[in-house]
Amino acid sequence: MKSEKLVLWVALGLGVLLLLGSGAMLFIGFLGYNESMTEMIGSKEKIKRVYSDSNPFPTKENIGVYDQNDVELKKWFNEILTSLAAQQVEPVQKSPSAFMASLGEKRTQLHKLINDNGVKMPQEFDLGFKKYFMPSAPLPAPVDVGRLGQQLYLVERLLTIFIEAQPSEIVAIKREIFEGAELSGEEEEDETSNSRRRGRNSRDDDRDSEQNVVQGMENKNTGKIGKNEIFGKMYFEFVIKAKMESALEILNNLAEEKMFLRVSSVKFHKPTNGILPATTIEAKAITDGVALSELSRPERLVSGMELEEPMDVIIGIEVYRFDTKYIQQDR
Repeated sequence: MKSEKLVLWVALGLGVLLLLGSGAMLFIGFLGYNESMTEMIGSKEKIKRVYSDSNPFPTKENIGVYDQNDVELKKWFNEILTSLAAQQVEPVQKSPSAFMASLGEKRTQLHKLINDNGVKMPQEFDLGFKKYFMPSAPLPAPVDVGRLGQQLYLVERLLTIFIEAQPSEIVAIKREIFEGAELSGEEEEDETSNSRRRGRNSRDDDRDSEQNVVQGMENKNTGKIGKNEIFGKMYFEFVIKAKMESALEILNNLAEEKMFLRVSSVKFHKPTNGILPATTIEAKAITDGVALSELSRPERLVSGMELEEPMDVIIGIEVYRFDTKYIQQDR
């Protein structure tokens, strides 16, 4: 009997201990919960103070300023684009025969202008349109006439700038060939290999041969304005012989041109080192029957501006055309 009571008391004691332990755990958990709730409430209060003391959202006044800035930016964009496009050349659709007639007339006019200014040129100077002056030359495709007219106008306008500076010679003009008219024989072979080797804008290390210069480059997209693009451009190369003063005048005149263009490359090649051999001076003294020391200073010069020879100069020019539809849409 006594042993049964002892077991009962032990079990009762264990129950009390478990109950006290559970109560203690519950109390500790409740304290932790209260502490977490206190921290959470404090964090919420801090966030509220951040939003109330420094509101991160734009005010109606700021939104109005942003809207006004947007209007001003669009206005500036329109003004800039309008200014850039002011002198640009738009394609004009003509018949192929009308273009060929215009090409012949421009060639005659520019030949006369070159001759009147005392500038040399090749006997069959073709303005970069060699294929259309060849025997049995085909008419250009109607779809190509618009851009061909652009190129012809730009060649005329740029050539006038060059002639004003009176270089010694206009050697050749290279334009980008885009039209579908087939090249014949040697031209086709040279153009294909030239396109694979260098691409549209690449250059030889020294200078292009006159044959390649006359033929030009291939670029089917010259002058086109692509989808979602603001501008298109046409590339030309002018090959001339000129002294440094004349070459610099050409570059200055191009910089003053109102039409938007960029001189993308300039190459100079001197045929000689510019120094007259001493033997030439000595031979002159012998011919004149005087001692070398008796020659005047100008007669003894071996270098300088007075003895400068024309250089071979290649000037690459990019002429830009801007899409005016963006101006119309934003107004």
